[in-house]
Amino acid sequence: MRCPLLCLALALFALAGCQGTNPYVASALPQASAPVLPQQDPAAYPAASIDWGRFRSWAWAPGAAVISGGLDGATLQRAVADGFDQRGLRPAIDGARPDLLVRARLTQQQRSEQYTDYYDTNYGYGGYGPYGYGPGYGATIGQARTRTRTYLVDVLEIELLDPASGRVLWHSAAEQSAGGNSTERARTLSDTIRRVLASYPPS
Repeated sequence: MRCPLLCLALALFALAGCQGTNPYVASALPQASAPVLPQQDPAAYPAASIDWGRFRSWAWAPGAAVISGGLDGATLQRAVADGFDQRGLRPAIDGARPDLLVRARLTQQQRSEQYTDYYDTNYGYGGYGPYGYGPGYGATIGQARTRTRTYLVDVLEIELLDPASGRVLWHSAAEQSAGGNSTERARTLSDTIRRVLASYPPS
């Protein structure tokens, strides 16, 4: 009788142990997130080449001729139009869409430069004694003086824009002396425009 009771007690004890907290809990590592793909940067790719030969006509962009320093906008516009004509670019016919929009600026800017003057200073002493028989002495000392000169220049900038997007396709600049009267500066402007357009079309 005692043996069956002992076996029953052991069975109940084992059953109670199975209902306790299991220290071994199943777990898994967190799933790795998907890698972040780099965003495409349009600036990282070279721009498409421009067929400059297809440009035949042009027109002024709104507010195109900006000028300061005594010359008038009409003088600048005429000089730029003459320069484009020599490059095979013609003003667009009224009502027709131009191939290019043009913007020009002529502004006065201050420049400064340093220059150095070199010159010699001579020192001399005659002979000594009652009749100056003794040897004389002489010396030459070189000196330098650095100075700063400030002057004004006319800076001409020309931009060519895409009529559809307004993007600047080409830009160039040159400068000329701002000395002289308005007539002399206007005459010099034609040469400055030729120097600006010398790099058009880009090679």
